[in-house]
Amino acid sequence: MTTTQLSYLAPLPLYETQKAFAYNYNRGPEFPAEEHSNLEFETHADIPIRNARSLPKEALALDKYGFRFKEHPSSLPGAFGNSKEEVETYVNSMKELVREEFQADHVVCCDFRSRCNDISAEEYKANIGSKRPGTEVTGPPIMNIHCDQTVDSGIGRIRRYVNEEEASKYLEGDYRCRIINVWRPINRPSQDCPLTWCAAHSIGEGNLVPVDRYNPEFVLELYYLKYSPQQEWYWIKDQKPEEVAIFCQFDSTGVDHSKLRHLELFHRLY
Repeated sequence: MTTTQLSYLAPLPLYETQKAFAYNYNRGPEFPAEEHSNLEFETHADIPIRNARSLPKEALALDKYGFRFKEHPSSLPGAFGNSKEEVETYVNSMKELVREEFQADHVVCCDFRSRCNDISAEEYKANIGSKRPGTEVTGPPIMNIHCDQTVDSGIGRIRRYVNEEEASKYLEGDYRCRIINVWRPINRPSQDCPLTWCAAHSIGEGNLVPVDRYNPEFVLELYYLKYSPQQEWYWIKDQKPEEVAIFCQFDSTGVDHSKLRHLELFHRLY
């Protein structure tokens, strides 16, 4: 076990009367800073963080920890992203992996993106990040603790990517719907900004704060995390391209149980 420093949402009284929000793009100089965001963060140092390799892989139950990892050979070329065909081939292989892992009846890829630590947040917001065929703009690592879906936004996201008949079948029937993320390093072990998770079972009541993130086309509600000493943090030391991290961002069976969620971020090694 080692320690690190992490960036949490500050527990401001403001969030009791005003919903936390931020714009993911530059709205222009005519808007004052307070209309771009009301988010404030605080850094906590000496946070214990465990190498997930120290746990038996069979102990990393998704419903308890919110994440797991496994060996999965990578077919990615070193210069991944040179063609739309490469991206489509990779996405299809990840869909098949998810289908097998969860014995899924239906799998839809609703997002694909890459991250690179030599792109700044300012470049990303200005839409200057390196374009790659078939992808969104490549973004920087996200250094603030977050979960990309809340109960409401998770259901809404599923509805955006399936038709009405499928939504009725899977959301209103006896199916379990989950939003799953699969991440891996592209061409070398992850050493500078590895992905980091807060174990789902360690997230306490009141730790999660819903936040609206405004994009040009839509508003996404997600969770940010307030600090608690009970939270357990994990990372995969030197995660290789042949290892995939699998984690759950939304689970329809956990609508009334926010502790089934995980929180993640990228953290820097000091």
